[in-house]
Amino acid sequence: MKIRYGIVQGEVDGWATVMFQTAGGNTVSPPFPVVQRATVGDRDFRPLRKGTQVAVMLDDDGEGVILGATYNEKDKPPDGANDKTWITEFGDGTTISYDTEQKKLTIEASGDIEIAVVGACRVSAEECTIEATSGTIQGLRCQYTGRPTHTFG
Repeated sequence: MKIRYGIVQGEVDGWATVMFQTAGGNTVSPPFPVVQRATVGDRDFRPLRKGTQVAVMLDDDGEGVILGATYNEKDKPPDGANDKTWITEFGDGTTISYDTEQKKLTIEASGDIEIAVVGACRVSAEECTIEATSGTIQGLRCQYTGRPTHTFG
């Protein structure tokens, strides 16, 4: 077994082709499976984009598995990433980060956020501020108007 580094050429359903630099020029692999964190019951999927540098474990017959993406001189970890901060940064600028030292979860969305709950939902906080220029609260009677729907803005 050996580890080789290459560049993703494309991915479909958790299988990706990788271009390797070889003595005879560049060689594109057959599709290799991409290691995922979970695939049965709980599932997790994060596609590899074309151009991503990856580490591939290969056997002597050329069969391989993509272990994951690796940072390099061109592609660096997200700003603010360190040994106390976990960060996921999406291509559209949306970020989710958790700072274990400050115990602070931050979500900065570039678009809409939708939360759907089957069952009860409870929000509990020492302090809570909601800022919006407009909106609607449905299903609860407004403490001021007594109506089941309250629109503000």
